[in-house]
This record gives sequence, C-alpha cells and structure tokens, in this order.
Amino acid sequence: MSAIINSWDVVEVDGEPTVKDTDLAERLGFERPRNIRNLIKRMVESGSFGGALPCSTEEVPENGGKIATVYHLNEKQALKVISKSETKKADEIMDEVIDVFLAFRSGKLQPQQPLSSMQVLENFFKVSQEHNSRLEILEKTKRLEGWQEKRIKDAVNQKVFNLSNGDKNKAPIYRTVWRILKNRFTVARYSEIPSIEFEQALDFVNRIRVADLLGSFDYYSQSKDK
Repeated sequence: MSAIINSWDVVEVDGEPTVKDTDLAERLGFERPRNIRNLIKRMVESGSFGGALPCSTEEVPENGGKIATVYHLNEKQALKVISKSETKKADEIMDEVIDVFLAFRSGKLQPQQPLSSMQVLENFFKVSQEHNSRLEILEKTKRLEGWQEKRIKDAVNQKVFNLSNGDKNKAPIYRTVWRILKNRFTVARYSEIPSIEFEQALDFVNRIRVADLLGSFDYYSQSKDK
C-alpha cells in the first residue's frame, strides 16, 4: 500500500512500509539520484542488509530505454543507506525518515494503493515487454553503421567496374546504380538504409545487371549522347 507523508511516497511491500531509492537520494542531495543504486548494490553485495532487498524495475528514459533496478528500502535499510551516503544533509534526512515511518505506522495517513510482490513482478514483465518493443523499433529504424556503408560503397564500385566493360566514362553507371539502389529501399541517400536491411542491400547491389541499367532513363540518355 502507499501513502504520501510529508511529501514522501511511502509504499508498503509485503506488509512493510518502504521508500523508493531515488526519492531518498533526491532528499540527500545526490546530483544524480540514480547513483544511489550503486551504493545500495555495494551494500547488498557486502551483506549490509542481511539479504536481498525488495525491488522492481523502471524504464530509464535515456540510453535507449535502459531497464534499471529500483530498490524499495524499509526503515532500517533506509537509515543504513543514509549513514553510508556521507552527504551534508544526512543527519537532517535521517530524522525526517524516522518521522515518516513513525507517521505511517501510527496510521496518521491511511494507505491508498496496494503494491504486493506479485505486482512488483508484473511491473517487471510489463517494463521488460515495453523495453523489448522499443528495442525492436530502434532496430528497424537504425541506419547503416560506418562499416556497412563502406561495404555497400565497395560493392557499388565493384559493380560499376564490372558493368563498365572497359568504358572510361563510368559516371552515368555510378549515378544509375546509386539511383536504382535508393529507389529499391525508398531513401534519399544510401546511408539512410536501415541497418537491419544491410545484407539485403548488399545482395541487391551484387545482383544488378546491364538490363537494369538499360531500363534507366538517365543511363539511356547518357549512353545515347555518347
């Protein structure tokens, strides 16, 4: 269950009131609140809490929707973190946290919203699914990487050389091959081809034939002028 006490969002997990790690970090004066999780992780690994902490997940907006672990600290855990934070506001926040947990237990504010272990797990899977969906979208829209651009450019150069049949004026062939490639993938510049379609683009270039060039008005015009 949860309740707002003195601007603190206190969430009850499996019958025990907790505060969110970043809420605590903001009050302690962390420049980057999520950095408190590094401290908490070290304390978990060193056994300072005597076991694992209740946690859920959230999707961090930056870094392509990265999934991060969110720690829910009970009173004892929160006080331990405060004591290890070494911030100027540690003493002040320690007193405030004690008051907040006392207020919650005394029932001054009734909890409003349940948060069980099952809900924490459901939230994890929900965020994971959203994260995977975002990764899929990014994968589909990500443009060619530098090495992929070079591979395609090298393939075009080789294709033009093969199709030129010793002709020194390769410019119309270059223009036509590039135009055919861009039209095939509906892009203004070949660098805009999705990275996920790199293999298809490379294969397409390798399959271009003289007949494909003859079907191009630009190539036909240039050849006729010669």
